[in-house]
Amino acid sequence: MNPGKTIDLIILDMDGTLFTSNVDWSSVKKKLNVYNSSILEKIYNGALVDRVGLKYLEDIEEKNTLEANLIEGSLEFINEIRKRGIKSSLVTNNSRKNTNYLLNKFDLSFDMIITRDEKMWKPSPSAFKFSMELFKVEPKNTISIGDSDLDITASIRSNISDIFIIEDSNISGKYPQNINYFKDFHELNNIIFNS
Repeated sequence: MNPGKTIDLIILDMDGTLFTSNVDWSSVKKKLNVYNSSILEKIYNGALVDRVGLKYLEDIEEKNTLEANLIEGSLEFINEIRKRGIKSSLVTNNSRKNTNYLLNKFDLSFDMIITRDEKMWKPSPSAFKFSMELFKVEPKNTISIGDSDLDITASIRSNISDIFIIEDSNISGKYPQNINYFKDFHELNNIIFNS
């Protein structure tokens, strides 16, 4: 990230980024026979909805949501965003129900919240582009923060160059683009706000 960069919008992922997540997504994909698409693309296949697959996904997500906690430093990071007057958009492939539960439980709010219920799920860039258009922000003044391939792909497709991903051996080094890896929110806070 360029020192002195103007940041007008920060787009954040939810599960595994702001909140702990114990879901083994590779096992879920295997169970649902998902190989060359995202789980939601497979479940919502055009006009047909795989009800059995959706129920399986919802059960796993609900259990994970009930067990989730804030990741250390994430609350302070969100407060810093607010203090600086930067717009925030939470973009998650989780449901509105689970998202509302976590935001209410931990008393969090964002300027924009987009869940899978809006049918703009990652890796599509639609939710990211919608957020930037709504706030009249350019990709060069936007930062995305996540923990997965879906977050990276949606960011790249949105022309966001400042992409921050929690360090993960499954992702590190996988992308030729300049992805910024961070170990925790304390480090991220220093990179973004003290650079």
